[in-house]
Amino acid sequence: MWQIILYGLLGVRKRWIFWLTIPTSALLALGIGFKDAGSYQQYSAGSILSPDRYRDTVGTLIYGERSGLTASQLNKILGDMRGENVPAFVFFLVLFALSVGAAYLASFAYAVTYDKISDVLEIEDAKQYFIKRYEEALGDYPASGFFEDSFQFHLVNYIYDMSIADNWRLLLADAPESFITEVAGPIQTQRDEWHGKVLKLAM
Repeated sequence: MWQIILYGLLGVRKRWIFWLTIPTSALLALGIGFKDAGSYQQYSAGSILSPDRYRDTVGTLIYGERSGLTASQLNKILGDMRGENVPAFVFFLVLFALSVGAAYLASFAYAVTYDKISDVLEIEDAKQYFIKRYEEALGDYPASGFFEDSFQFHLVNYIYDMSIADNWRLLLADAPESFITEVAGPIQTQRDEWHGKVLKLAM
């Protein structure tokens, strides 16, 4: 699972959306969740995630709190004060959940295609062919580094772009036949499936 999420956070081109929304929504939800809701007649309301609640004693049951209210009445007032922060808290909590869910779906869709392409790149002749195509189109292939050595995101994404294009047969006319049958063809077939559509949005 974590490898799939790593693909999405590092491989898909629109990963900046996830980098922005996931931590931001989480921090805002926590900030609002622990935001002090104020006090009522010196009784602290606490926060949504750390509420202050009061209990009746024999004396307060008879005479009420200093405010003249019983603990249940006071707790209701303080609860209403905390409740003013609930809409914003729920909004950012939902945004966080949706962001994580979208990141996972995009990562899963990317992983499906990534695995197909990287299998072909294990064949040295095929890898050199695509590096040559990459350099002809975009310039020097990225210098060796941990992520490029380990995951080859630049090359995989370039190959995906050619495979998903409407004129893919023309672009890949001289590509290894194994690539056409095992990668480009299936990518075209998957364009209309859910993970194909999700990946296209994320790229």
